Amino acid sequence: MSAAAFNLYKLKNTCCVVVGLGLIGQSITDYLGLYGERLKSGTQSFSWDSSDDIEKSINNLIQSSGRERFELIWSGGMPGFLLRMMKWKKNTKFFQSSLKILQ
Repeated sequence: MSAAAFNLYKLKNTCCVVVGLGLIGQSITDYLGLYGERLKSGTQSFSWDSSDDIEKSINNLIQSSGRERFELIWSGGMPGFLLRMMKWKKNTKFFQSSLKILQ
């Protein structure tokens, strides 16, 4: 999977990071293209099996943006209504771990 980042036009000092570029995430990035400039190094690939990879990718995008503030849109994870509880807990753990970056 991957993540993308945009430097927003109206919020001059804000970078918007979209984590998960599947069907929903790609639609969000297409829309953000109207409201910001996608960073040239703005796509990072990672494995959903490693929260360290996810955190590293988000950090790389934020650092390359040169902005002081950022917004995080989480549109990733293992999809499906039939998702088993163990996988749901794993996805939730990755999400919570990634939120530590915001603090």
